Amino acid sequence: MKNLRSIRFVAFVLVLVILICSLPLTAFAADEVEINSSPIQTEEIITDVTPIPEQEEFPDYLFENLTPPESVNATRAITAGIEEGESFSVEEGATHTISLNLLSGDTVVWSYSEPVRATVNNAGVVTGVSAGAAIIYATVSHLDGTKTVFTHEVLVTLPNGIYKFQNYATGYYIELPAGDISEDVKYIPWTQEYNRNSEFKITYISNGVYSIRSMVTSSMGFERSSSNKLVNSSIGTMQTASAIPDTAEWTVQSNLNGYYIHNTSSQSFTITAPIGGYGYNYSFSLSNYLENSIQTWNLIKQNNYSENGVDMRNTTNYLPYGSTFQFTATMYSSYGDTNGQHGITWSVINGTGSASISQNGTLSPISGGNVWVRATYRRSSTEAWVASWVVMIVPLSGYELDYEPELWNYYPVQWGTNCYAYALNNQVHPYDNELWYMQPGEIGGLGFVQQSDINAANTVSYVESDADILGFTFEPIGKYQECSDGHYKVALVIAPGVDYHWYRQNSDGTWSHKLASGPVTKLDASDNVIYDPETADRNHEAANYTVFVGFFEVSPLNEFYTLTSSALLADDSPLVCNETSVGLNRQIDIGMTYSEVTKIFGLPTSIQTSLLRFAEYELPNGEL
Repeated sequence: MKNLRSIRFVAFVLVLVILICSLPLTAFAADEVEINSSPIQTEEIITDVTPIPEQEEFPDYLFENLTPPESVNATRAITAGIEEGESFSVEEGATHTISLNLLSGDTVVWSYSEPVRATVNNAGVVTGVSAGAAIIYATVSHLDGTKTVFTHEVLVTLPNGIYKFQNYATGYYIELPAGDISEDVKYIPWTQEYNRNSEFKITYISNGVYSIRSMVTSSMGFERSSSNKLVNSSIGTMQTASAIPDTAEWTVQSNLNGYYIHNTSSQSFTITAPIGGYGYNYSFSLSNYLENSIQTWNLIKQNNYSENGVDMRNTTNYLPYGSTFQFTATMYSSYGDTNGQHGITWSVINGTGSASISQNGTLSPISGGNVWVRATYRRSSTEAWVASWVVMIVPLSGYELDYEPELWNYYPVQWGTNCYAYALNNQVHPYDNELWYMQPGEIGGLGFVQQSDINAANTVSYVESDADILGFTFEPIGKYQECSDGHYKVALVIAPGVDYHWYRQNSDGTWSHKLASGPVTKLDASDNVIYDPETADRNHEAANYTVFVGFFEVSPLNEFYTLTSSALLADDSPLVCNETSVGLNRQIDIGMTYSEVTKIFGLPTSIQTSLLRFAEYELPNGEL
């Protein structure tokens, strides 16, 4: 009987369990979740979703006055369900996917408040467009007809990097002063020159806050002064919000034309450009946020420049033999190194030329050719930053002619002369006072019969004939070889079967030329100053001079055009002036050169060149 009772008890328990399990679940539902006051069972909630990440905290004022789309406003009027979603940051150009804990059967419509800053697609993927605050809305429709609006605060951040600050209204740039970098910052027009003083490193710290540091000294940065001026102050080297005073913390908000840059110590203060001028005397103010063009800045990212290294500040591409040049350099660092010029060492690597350099950066030529100047900053025994600069050492004889295009670029001389005449410093035919469009070999009855005759051999041969007849020197010489006394260098190039062309070296080591009847210039086909005709751009509109023939040593003819007769007068020959003033509100002084006088009065009536050299002008109030 005992065993039977045990069996019956077990059977009873089993029946009781079956009855309990067969009852309606609603009688035992203890955990209900209410969304919009509609009871939804926990068993129906989808559980395989990504958890909402930890929320970022942003300044409230960044999200003030953001206007939701009309669809969201309409939904708010018919639902009681408005929930806060994620708060997150995303960099310009990057994406972030929002996760929602949706119920089975829910549908979502996505929208956004500021399309200029962030957008979202149907899958909840947010794309950062430009820096600033925006709100992403997820409107969820439930099966019972109710809706819930989830709001997601997103802060689009500016990528860390080096930037130039250009004002939208004026096109001018922010720059540091050349002297004390703790002064008020400077306002400058656009310059094509590479300049670290107008470059600043922007770093996103956290919670919507940036630091803006000088690329000249990384421990210095933008700060709001007590008088509400924008200054470059010592803000330390730590990239944390707690280590930087709030007067040196900034937020960045984009608009249709650029960015507003606010100071976090008072969000109503925005970097505002000076009105009516630029330079040191026009300080930047931090004025009330007005959303106008002088508060709008284009932030131009400098993608080609490193955040750490050495920057050459004072450089030259060429250096005449016998002179010296003072190089300067500075170190820039995102690590907070603050010693700038201190710690930089100088060295030279000799190439085709040779030079020496002192430890203060003074370069002294030894022989002509290319050398590499190096400035090195050594952070440690295993890390060094180096900047290099190529310099051409230019050997000069001291007899090179000054570059004075005004002696050639006027009517009728410009139209009556060419490159060959300019190379020999000759404007007129030796037998009369007529302008001479010189052609190689012409004076001896030689010359090109047809264009196909134009080649290197014929051109050199004809010029050698001219040299014998006219009595000037014409001899080959090396690029880095110094000319003998009374001589300077010219260079010959050829466009085979089309044209020849000449360059001549100037007294500062650069080169100049005259294309046919065009003006004299020291620029090549790419508008760059010519330091070496062999490597310069010679692809001109009229011809592409592909063949570089060589360098030659010449003695100048120095024949100049005048109104009555030719005159053998070197450009730098001194003139003896009978008077120091000739009226007409134009002043001359005793000892002026020919070119200096002609700049004032134009061409003379006549020139005497024997023993005593002087020029005569017929003027309304007397004779010079």
